[in-house]
Amino acid sequence: MTFTSSNSTNMKKLLSLIIAISAITVVNGQDIAQSEVPSVILNNFKLNFEKATDVDWEIKGEEYKVEFEINHEDHDVWFDKKGNVLKHKQDLSLSNLPTNIKQKIETDFKSYKIDDIDKIEIAGKTTFEVELESNAGDKVVVFSSDGKVENQK
Repeated sequence: MTFTSSNSTNMKKLLSLIIAISAITVVNGQDIAQSEVPSVILNNFKLNFEKATDVDWEIKGEEYKVEFEINHEDHDVWFDKKGNVLKHKQDLSLSNLPTNIKQKIETDFKSYKIDDIDKIEIAGKTTFEVELESNAGDKVVVFSSDGKVENQK
């Protein structure tokens, strides 16, 4: 077999593709089996989310993320290696959105329709991330639990 510059170019392209795929895997985390989750994390998860179904685990760096459902609502929870909950994100239905936030949306975002709602708990603080859509464009609004707008994108 003769080595040509076209072979070299193809090898460089292949190597670049392999590196790109590896980088994406590292950034997004790696799926792991429940048996690979440290017992301190698994015990804390089972204690706090005993009704969880459809459970999937992944690891990213030193954090463990678990995706699961409770009563048909999606949850994502991040744990540190000691089993402490770092973040809990829960998909909410409109009926579970606090009334004060619904009223704020009806008042301040009249032309928008609610598309998606996430309840996010980090370090004891709860926020609600609401995706709104309208003909004028979409936006994401973050509300504090008392109904105040914290951020808009």
